[in-house]
Amino acid sequence: MAQTAANLFAGGVVEFKYGGSITAGGVYGGAGIVDLGFTTGGVKINRQTDWLDFEVDQFRAVLKKRAILTKMTISTNLSEGTLETLRLCWSLSSTSLVSSSSYLFLTESDGTRELDVYFKGPTVGTATHPGGSVPTYRNYEFPRCVAMADTEINIARGEQFSVPLNLDVLMDNTKTPARWGEFWES
Repeated sequence: MAQTAANLFAGGVVEFKYGGSITAGGVYGGAGIVDLGFTTGGVKINRQTDWLDFEVDQFRAVLKKRAILTKMTISTNLSEGTLETLRLCWSLSSTSLVSSSSYLFLTESDGTRELDVYFKGPTVGTATHPGGSVPTYRNYEFPRCVAMADTEINIARGEQFSVPLNLDVLMDNTKTPARWGEFWES
């Protein structure tokens, strides 16, 4: 691959949401979308594969490798200190947040609530539209995420409040091919 400076980019996430799904035309939509607001420190996507090394007595080397388990995680810091943010990060059931949104009951983590998570950030280049060139975005969707409820909040003088959100991404085996998620540019 040739070195191309135009392929370099930087920037933060523009949107971070959950509760929708991809509609026709690659648009994230639906009635239950929750916008999680501002984030700090970016969004990290981690893909980790465990490997089995095939070793034999006749050689002091690995002769073959096979992937035996792949895990994906997403992590970010949510900057808006709402009760909904805390409920999500601690994987509390929807009934733990009173409908007025002024009370959050610290119940057991249900740990089973799956979220369709979507975020959008910068990518390489621009797209040409009738009104001229506009920035393009890279869209990320992970339809089966579970909040891991291993979050610690720090309320300290002189520090900005944020809540770490750690999500395990589950394989979506209802799609062909089975996958953790999708990236696309728009």
